[in-house]
Amino acid sequence: MIESGKRVVLRDDTWTQTAMKKATAVLDFGSINAGLAADLTIALSGAVVGDLVIAAPPVLAAGLSYAAFVSAANVVTVRLCNNTAGAVDAASASWSVAAIAAG
Repeated sequence: MIESGKRVVLRDDTWTQTAMKKATAVLDFGSINAGLAADLTIALSGAVVGDLVIAAPPVLAAGLSYAAFVSAANVVTVRLCNNTAGAVDAASASWSVAAIAAG
């Protein structure tokens, strides 16, 4: 690792970058009760369990958070969590996900 001011550059000659897989889908989580979460999936050809997943959600209402992970071969699960004290109905919206092979 080389540090330069506020910039950090990581170098590893053993790491090989693989192709990033990407997909976009419209997700409609419906109403999510307080303190609960809802899962929806996006088909992503080539994704495997253990891949690093990056999700690009639409603008989320205050109190909502999300996670995304490969839950099965070619399937990314997006989990939308309601951290508020009341039910929230997130609007139907386009989500993008990308997976990068781990290791």
